[in-house]
Amino acid sequence: MKKKNLAQGGRRWDAASLDELIDEFTVEAGGEDERILAFLQALEEHVTLPCDGFVIGEPVSVVEFDYQGNQRRGLTATCHRVDGRE
Repeated sequence: MKKKNLAQGGRRWDAASLDELIDEFTVEAGGEDERILAFLQALEEHVTLPCDGFVIGEPVSVVEFDYQGNQRRGLTATCHRVDGRE
C-alpha cells in the first residue's frame, strides 16, 4: 500500500476522499473488528501525534488513538484542550 500523509498541513478532506482512504486501508478486513483495527493501524502509521484537531469546534491536541474491542464505541481519541484538560 502506498503511504499517504493524512496530516497534510491544513488540507481539508472531503467526504468522498475520506471514504476512499478508509476503503483502501480496510479492503482486506474480514469483519467489523478487523476494519476498525485496520483503520487504527493506518492512523498509527500515518498520523504523527500529537496533532491538532477540533472537538465540537474547540481546538484540541490529539495525543492517542485507541480501540478497546467495543464495536459500538469504535475508535477513540484522547485529546487535550488548550487549558490542559483531557
